[in-house]
Amino acid sequence: MEYINVAFIGDDGVGKSTLIRSFMYGANNDSMDLTNFENYQELVKVGDKTYTLNIWDTKDIQNLINVDVFVLCYSIISINSYNNIKGIWLKEIRKINPNAKIVIVSTKCDLRTSNSMVNLVLRNTVYMLPTSNLINLSHIVKTPYIQECSSFENLGIEEVFVNVIKAYNSKKKTNKWCCGLI
Repeated sequence: MEYINVAFIGDDGVGKSTLIRSFMYGANNDSMDLTNFENYQELVKVGDKTYTLNIWDTKDIQNLINVDVFVLCYSIISINSYNNIKGIWLKEIRKINPNAKIVIVSTKCDLRTSNSMVNLVLRNTVYMLPTSNLINLSHIVKTPYIQECSSFENLGIEEVFVNVIKAYNSKKKTNKWCCGLI
C-alpha cells in the first residue's frame, strides 16, 4: 500500500471542506463539520492498487513540506479565489515544495445550471468563471490534472481524487534516476 500526502489549498469559502466531506461521506452530508479539519486518512482503490490518502485541509501551508500533491481549489463564482491561485497559493506552494504535483479544481459547478444563479449572472450581480479559465490555469501551473466538481450534486468528486493519484504516480515516474550510456 502506498501513502500519498494531499493538501487542499484555496481561499475560504470555495468548498474545500465540503469537497472532502462529499468524498468521504457522500453528497449533502452535514454530519461532520470539517472547517477546522487538519488531517484525515482515507483508503482509495484504483484498479488493483490501494492507496492511503493522508488529507490535509488547512490554512497553514508553511508546515506542509512533505505533501506529495496539492489540490488548488477555487469557486466558479469567485474571481478573487481564481486570481489568488496564481497570485498567492501557487507561489506559496512553490516556495515550500517546488517539486510537488498539483491538481486544480474549480468547485460549485452545479451553479452553472441553477436558475437563481443564472438570473444573477444575467443581471450582472454575479460573475461566473467559464470552464476555459480552468484550462488556462492548467497551462499557467503546468499541470494536466484539472477537474470541475460539485459537492452539492456529487459531480466530479471521485475524479478529483483519481487525479490526485495520477499526479502522484506521474511524480514517481519523473523522479526515477536514469542513465544512458553512449
